[in-house]
Amino acid sequence: MEKEYTLKKAEAIHREDVEGLKKLSFYEDKLRVLEERLWELTCKYTSFELRDRIADFREEIMMKHHEANEMKAAFTEEEFETVYKLERLKERAGLGLQKARELHERMGYFQKEVKELWVRVNDFLSLWM
Repeated sequence: MEKEYTLKKAEAIHREDVEGLKKLSFYEDKLRVLEERLWELTCKYTSFELRDRIADFREEIMMKHHEANEMKAAFTEEEFETVYKLERLKERAGLGLQKARELHERMGYFQKEVKELWVRVNDFLSLWM
């Protein structure tokens, strides 16, 4: 009974990890699109004020790329931990969901922040393109 319950928890964690990695890939693509649009704008205009704004957006985008890379590593680490804990089932090591919950909560914040950045950059671009 305990083994079956633990396996179900492990499968749930695995599904969440796979979904999280897919979401990260989607948002990384969105960030790349924003970078390309900002690059196009940089090629069109030479205003120092405009270039300063673009530099600020690029810095935010770079930070989001960095955060995405950290979360990818965390999802992968979680997968390895889950496998390790399953191998140690005979020692009755239960799977804790706290780390998984924290990681997925972090993903929610990341998604919200990228969406907000997307809107801000597109509003800015609509003024200049």
